[in-house]
Amino acid sequence: MDQQTFSLMTIFSLLSLALSRHVQPLGVRRDSRAEPVLQEGAKIDDNPLLRHHLRLAKTTASVMSVSPFDHNVLSCQAIGNPPPTIHWLKDGNRIIQDTLGSIQSDDGNLHILPVAGTSQTWSRLFLDCLTPGDEGTYTCVAETPYSRVSSDTRVNISERRLVNLEPFCLNKRSFGLPARIYMWTRFRFEQQGSDVQLFCRSSGLPKPEVIWSRGDDNRPLEDDKKYMVLDNGDLLIRNIRWEDVGIYTCTAQNDLGSDMTLTFLYPVKP
Repeated sequence: MDQQTFSLMTIFSLLSLALSRHVQPLGVRRDSRAEPVLQEGAKIDDNPLLRHHLRLAKTTASVMSVSPFDHNVLSCQAIGNPPPTIHWLKDGNRIIQDTLGSIQSDDGNLHILPVAGTSQTWSRLFLDCLTPGDEGTYTCVAETPYSRVSSDTRVNISERRLVNLEPFCLNKRSFGLPARIYMWTRFRFEQQGSDVQLFCRSSGLPKPEVIWSRGDDNRPLEDDKKYMVLDNGDLLIRNIRWEDVGIYTCTAQNDLGSDMTLTFLYPVKP
């Protein structure tokens, strides 16, 4: 996808956010948590960016039928303030997508407190070489410190498939796994003068190298005073200004493959 196409899609996404922020897809469950504590003198009604909210913008179908040893991807998108994180469950049990098996890497793991960060987060769950043991109910869970929403997808494994595909599919895992990005920030509003953290969580074996760049410049971001790539792959941008507006590219790569996502950052006047 080129950056012009991405920019147009981003504009439509922002319009959708403004027009239907409180509309929930069918089958979505909501769990409200404690009300946020605002800074002295701050009022939620004074600034729409301070209004905490969370919704699922897009989810996978509620039922999916697949063949044994197929490869499928479940996807989920959430919009919220503060920026939501997304994780997945199978039959109620947490799925750890990080290659090293760290729950902390899958969670928000925010190094800075979002000031007014309305954000869209995308997530993918890669289901490789499906076997009957992978049949079950998969749940996308999006959450902020104040609320949680979720949606289920039932995955059924059919019995129609050539058995001779099984050895190649299962043995392929022993060679490692290509780099794949499973959660990232699609767009982000944040007040100028704030620090901002853009998500880019990846998996793969060997562990992927994560590189961030900006705009049409494919060179890695190197200004250590302005940018920092965190251990989990996220990008921390300090003291954002209007000149920081634009598209940021996250690339994850290892010896077996690479993956890339785009993030649109829009600094807002305080």
